Amino acid sequence: MKLQWLILILAYFGIYLLVLALYWAFKYWGGCAGELACVFDEDRILGILTITSYMLTPALGIGGFLSWKIQHNRGLLAEEAKHIFLAVNNDLKNLKQLQYLLKQQSQHANISDLSEQINHTYQAIRSANLDIYADALVLYEMSNDEDLAQVRDAYHDVGLQLLQQLKPLVHANNATPAPKLEKTLEHKKQLNHQFKQILRQYIIFK
Repeated sequence: MKLQWLILILAYFGIYLLVLALYWAFKYWGGCAGELACVFDEDRILGILTITSYMLTPALGIGGFLSWKIQHNRGLLAEEAKHIFLAVNNDLKNLKQLQYLLKQQSQHANISDLSEQINHTYQAIRSANLDIYADALVLYEMSNDEDLAQVRDAYHDVGLQLLQQLKPLVHANNATPAPKLEKTLEHKKQLNHQFKQILRQYIIFK
């Protein structure tokens, strides 16, 4: 879009310069019979300067609008990225909390309502997996960032895998954790960090 606006402005000035050159040529060969003093007299110079100022006004307006539009779009991207960044950061806290609860469960620690805490954390992770994926899809449609799309898809897929492995622990208090649960948890945490790195670029370079 920025390149298209630049081409439009250059074409605008190109046409103006072409018309101006034709005007000088007509005056030089036609009205002034080849006399430069006639062509460049004070009245004609002032006239050309006046016309140039009229031509510059809309060009500057286009440039100002383009600058505002770019900044405005960056602001929208930054706000959307900040919203997702906070959600990803909160999801990361839930993953760490889940690791702690599962460790306590494996050690048969005497923590009241341990299964209820695991279920609550499970629901929070499940909700975040859907919400963050949907919000990241909106950000992708606004930015067309392929790196964001790859991390978003991987995050969603690993999140579904994690939820599937957590189901037995949530619905049966004495269920044995899946062998790959800890590995899946670590993978999800790594993707959260990658997600935050990509989102940080939109927030910092607002």
